[in-house]
Amino acid sequence: MLPVMRSFGTDLLADMRGLFRRMEREFEDLFGRVGRTGGARAQLTSGEPADLPFWTGFPPVDVWMEGDRLQLVADLPGVDPANVDVTVQGGQLVIRGHRPFVEEKEGRSFLLSERGGFRFERRFDLPDGVDADKVQASYRDGVLFVTLPVSEAALPKKVPIKIEHGGRKKLAA
Repeated sequence: MLPVMRSFGTDLLADMRGLFRRMEREFEDLFGRVGRTGGARAQLTSGEPADLPFWTGFPPVDVWMEGDRLQLVADLPGVDPANVDVTVQGGQLVIRGHRPFVEEKEGRSFLLSERGGFRFERRFDLPDGVDADKVQASYRDGVLFVTLPVSEAALPKKVPIKIEHGGRKKLAA
């Protein structure tokens, strides 16, 4: 049963998210968690899984901080690197590409074709301080590697805690 709205406009977005999460749980119960690996637009530094539908998670990625740079690795099996674009635009890293459909040839007719072509796009919000001019990408054995340098000024700084020792002052009665 659908939840009844308390009053129009009162936290409508939260109500919609709750309804969507419930629908998603129902689908997961029915079909299982089919490769939920993050969303089409995830934040790189949140540390939490993106709260988006499971079908938006291609290509699956891992992201981590290593020294003064973010590292992103994306699995792209069967995708020609010539068909992949990596761009930094508007504070986002964008990975998009496609795998073409297999063409029917004369003398061959498919009985089953599950390896069709597809298009994909993933967007990741970048933290402040990523140097877009120094982003590097490479591709090896169906895996995309992206290195995003972060300026020293944007890196977390440890703040030392000064420990003070001393006696307590007694209050006069």
